[in-house]
Amino acid sequence: MSIIPKIKIGLFNSYLIILFYLFLTMIISYFSDKDGFKRGADESWLEDKDKFKMHLSGYIFYGILLVSIFIPIKTGTNLFNVGIFIYIISLILSIYTGISFVTAPKDRLITKGIYKYSRNPVYFCNILVILSTAFISGTAIYLIFLAIYLLTSYFTIRVEEKYLLQRYSSEYREYLTKTPRYIIKTIIK
Repeated sequence: MSIIPKIKIGLFNSYLIILFYLFLTMIISYFSDKDGFKRGADESWLEDKDKFKMHLSGYIFYGILLVSIFIPIKTGTNLFNVGIFIYIISLILSIYTGISFVTAPKDRLITKGIYKYSRNPVYFCNILVILSTAFISGTAIYLIFLAIYLLTSYFTIRVEEKYLLQRYSSEYREYLTKTPRYIIKTIIK
């Protein structure tokens, strides 16, 4: 795995991996429940002072998508095969996440489906996609992007948690104690 990728604009660059992931998960979520899909874009609860923090991880993720236009896929390696395996897992989990979110009752805390195992499955799936892209492209630059994404998603998650604590109070506190932030128990709570 190289640290600095060979830069080349091409039709079969690593942007395809991220773009397909975004397209597939959004399309399936949209057609599962259009009203639930719209709920995911609702920011009426967001305070102005928190808007930048809330969107920071999204900016980083889409920045990674833009950079990936210039980074070729490196097929025929063991890393590529590992990357494809991780990518398939991320697609399955992401579809499950989207359906769990959009089909959940609109006025209740979501604790069913994948949300039974992770408070933040969208971020976890994004992490897997970035990691898989590192392997599929054979470049460690994505691991640097992943570290930045992990840091920024932490700030985004904190804004969401603050809101959920205000809205659902003791129900959300109980959920916090039972369900890890990602899928595995982490040191950062």
